[in-house]
Amino acid sequence: MLQAKARKYNKNCHKLAAVICRQFLTIYRNACAYDERLYNLKSLRNNMKPNSIRTLSLHGKLGIPVNSSNNPIYGKNDLFAIIIIFKTMLPKKSFDTFFMALKKLTDELAVRLCTIPFQSIEREMGFPPNWADISKV
Repeated sequence: MLQAKARKYNKNCHKLAAVICRQFLTIYRNACAYDERLYNLKSLRNNMKPNSIRTLSLHGKLGIPVNSSNNPIYGKNDLFAIIIIFKTMLPKKSFDTFFMALKKLTDELAVRLCTIPFQSIEREMGFPPNWADISKV
């Protein structure tokens, strides 16, 4: 009986995580659909509290620092969280294709951008300094 309850609990947790993930992706999809600024968009609920994805082992594998609440400071309710979701949901080949296109675009922007350091833009997007390592984990 205890095992059945544990399975039901885990199933409910996965369903809740999927709902939160879907809500999170919807915010970014809508921003794209309505030509909103995307690079520094933060996912917020109606009450203006962060609509964050759960902390995943991927956050730890990337060595993302945590805040005083033990939450990673990157990849929770920002554009990098989308990349984390893609990494966990897409087949490897699809993610690799997406990642290579993204890396090419960010490299081009880093070369062309001369008004502010590109690292400032990466921080606004929620990208940790080692964000490209996500392709290796």
